[in-house]
Amino acid sequence: MCSSKVDMLPSAGLEVLGRLLYFTYNKDSNYFDDAKVSQLAQLDWTRSNPIWENNNLIRIDPNPKKPDKRYKLYTNANAVSGAVKALKDKLGWMENPSY
Repeated sequence: MCSSKVDMLPSAGLEVLGRLLYFTYNKDSNYFDDAKVSQLAQLDWTRSNPIWENNNLIRIDPNPKKPDKRYKLYTNANAVSGAVKALKDKLGWMENPSY
């Protein structure tokens, strides 16, 4: 768990989570894949997780005016899609259609 609310990803993180949960749902059986949901629950959803930096959802300001606010969050469609793709790759979920 993270130590404070400041560490968690805001709405962009929820959008990424929602898109990933979509890939855990089986419409034919009307259920979520428990194993995949468990994988999502085990992810580090804090801003300090390097996975977010690799897809430009978060960038670190090397010279922040306020040292406690060194993260810049990008919430545009490309950043969110990049985060979804990066996590699908990391989790081995590429059998699902791209977002």
